[in-house]
Amino acid sequence: MWTEYAKPPYLSLNKITKSAGLSVPQEHITMFSGSIPALVTLFADDGSFAESAYRDFIEWQIAEGSTGLVPCGTTGEAATMSAAEHFHAVRVCVDQAAGRVPVIAGAGSNDTRVAIENIKASKDAGADAALMVPPYYNRPNQEGIFRHFEAVANACDLPIVLYNVPGRTVTDIHVETMGRLARAFPSVVGVKDATGVIQRVSAQRDACGADFCQISVNDDMALAFNATVFTLATSQENAAGQSGFPTEQQRNQHCCQCDCQEQ
Repeated sequence: MWTEYAKPPYLSLNKITKSAGLSVPQEHITMFSGSIPALVTLFADDGSFAESAYRDFIEWQIAEGSTGLVPCGTTGEAATMSAAEHFHAVRVCVDQAAGRVPVIAGAGSNDTRVAIENIKASKDAGADAALMVPPYYNRPNQEGIFRHFEAVANACDLPIVLYNVPGRTVTDIHVETMGRLARAFPSVVGVKDATGVIQRVSAQRDACGADFCQISVNDDMALAFNATVFTLATSQENAAGQSGFPTEQQRNQHCCQCDCQEQ
């Protein structure tokens, strides 16, 4: 299990479920668990980054129970931001979170060189991990996907959460390729899964190992994710709507875990 970057007192699944009388084996506690919102990026009327409002927004997310934050992903409009704006927003998020919850910075690109620059900038900004899509639009084959992430992982040791969202990227990280990445690079610690295929959860566990973190994007699949691999401390991230309803999403995630333990 990856623990080097999990130094602050992050809210683990063990803490989340303790009040409900549940237990999770210590070896399966992951640095990412619970409800992890993809943050919108707030802008002023003139189009500039609204830092003060963004800080307030982050503070509200944490107060409402979010157990991790994802700045500058698709929801955060990273594609419309300059690199300077992008990583300034990540630095602000890290600074405001102040070690209370982990920060997973959006850092993907279809250009391998840019992806390497992004993950290095994420590490420099203090992020706990980088969220990275496979090359979109270019549509590489599985070997091309592996080589892309191989170059990224070899260039920087920041933990990588793969983002598999073929509906947007038209590039699917197959289970075998994901397993190959997880086995080859200890820094590849998990996947944010937006395939909508629940059968992949157990297949990815077999391929990637029991400590590989699997994050569900879809609210309607959170229960199934937890039921399939509850002992993995699976997580939920709603890439579109969760930013606005963190309390409800955290309660939903907690209830899913409780239901699965009872079953």
